[in-house]
Amino acid sequence: FSAINGPPGTGKTNTIINAVITAFFNGRTVLLTAYNNHPIDSVLEKMTSMRYRKDRIPFPIIRLGNAEKTRAALAYMRQMYEQVKGISVFEKTLDKKKDDRAKRARHLSELLKRYEEVLELKERSETIRRMLEYNRQVGAAMQMLPFEADLEGRQLEKVNRRIEKIGTISDEDAFKLLTDDIEELKKYLYYTSAKYIKKIDSPKNEKLKDILFMEKEDDRLSEFNLYLSDEKNLGNFLEIFPIVATTCISAHKLGSPKAYFDMTIMDEASQCNTAVGLVP
Repeated sequence: FSAINGPPGTGKTNTIINAVITAFFNGRTVLLTAYNNHPIDSVLEKMTSMRYRKDRIPFPIIRLGNAEKTRAALAYMRQMYEQVKGISVFEKTLDKKKDDRAKRARHLSELLKRYEEVLELKERSETIRRMLEYNRQVGAAMQMLPFEADLEGRQLEKVNRRIEKIGTISDEDAFKLLTDDIEELKKYLYYTSAKYIKKIDSPKNEKLKDILFMEKEDDRLSEFNLYLSDEKNLGNFLEIFPIVATTCISAHKLGSPKAYFDMTIMDEASQCNTAVGLVP
């Protein structure tokens, strides 16, 4: 559990977007909720307006909710399906790029752990030195001499050996593992998103595809709501659209009352009472 608090303009929405994209890159499902429509729609607008070169990135996030929102979602799904038809996705290239990113992320995580350990060790070393200095200044009693000898001769030496073993960690070491090539990131996001949307053509998703191409809008709506209420269908749906945005109250329409998502993000959570907050 994590809570993010801050006044308007401090980057909370961007933090949510970064969290959602990171989860998507790692194959995780996300439920994005809020008490009312505005905060969800604000995030949705930014995520569906991302572009790679001149083309919109078909990011697989779906906005569900009341009848109006669901009708718009059905139209959006069909629009994205038509868009990705002309996009050629090379699985091996995507997998290689994903592996490269995962490898860099692991190395960066290991580097940060080492960095945090060094900070902790240096803090411990400084504490030991201060204790020794204090004892020398006040003239420690004879009975404290074994304790001082242990501090300086064993504990401090042990800490220093560990710091020496870990070595120096510079900012350059971390920067080498980061990428500032935004276009490359957008390219990867573009083709990975297309890969997800193309799963609509999978035989197990035939029912969803049939719903998207129903002639009557009301029929599409009723059949889709029925489709999402089924646990198995919802599982298949999340393999195509792993990011779902909806209000807390409307979240009850997704399958049976159980956990389906790897992560739940509740924007403006302070507006929810306990009962409403427990729905998603």
